Amino acid sequence: MIARRMKGKKALPLLDKLQTIDPTVRFEERFDWLYLPKSHERIKLEAQILAALQEDCRLNKDQYTNKKRNCEWQNIYANDENIKGISRILEFDFYLPKFHIAIEFDELQHFTRERQITFQFYPDYGFHFDVSRWIELCSMGRYDQDPPCRDWQRAFRDAIRDLRARENKLPLLRLYSIEFDEDSFTRSETYDKLVCEIENATH
Repeated sequence: MIARRMKGKKALPLLDKLQTIDPTVRFEERFDWLYLPKSHERIKLEAQILAALQEDCRLNKDQYTNKKRNCEWQNIYANDENIKGISRILEFDFYLPKFHIAIEFDELQHFTRERQITFQFYPDYGFHFDVSRWIELCSMGRYDQDPPCRDWQRAFRDAIRDLRARENKLPLLRLYSIEFDEDSFTRSETYDKLVCEIENATH
């Protein structure tokens, strides 16, 4: 019943395995401190990252498809009046109460050059996934052409999740979807790898 309510169908096999590790696992989990911040609520790193994404959009959007060229860079989360309601709420894909750990299931659209920009501002400590590997995966030139500003916006939201989890001392584990999809779980070593990743993130 839980699985049928999930938005992301590709993550269902992962949910099934997580339930064997922690039967109380919750999906699309929200926290009071996890939200898209308005300009006066952003910490210095968040403001720097957003400014870099806006500048990248201004300089590079014309290198993409027609739809991406239509992104108005100066409006990417610049108007606080547009940051409200349900659009402001952020979630983690999964939360394991037993381990007090959040998990993000990163599909291919999360590995873009825009996301790579955000990592330039990350401190060298306090993260529970391999940031250097995520940077490498982001260098493959993927993009999402529709709607126009999505890649820059998604990159900022992912960075907010990383930084807010770090600030609130909640271990956030990011999993590469291809390594933990339905085909992958046909191999027993994938489950063992999942357990190991969780254990490492909580120690």
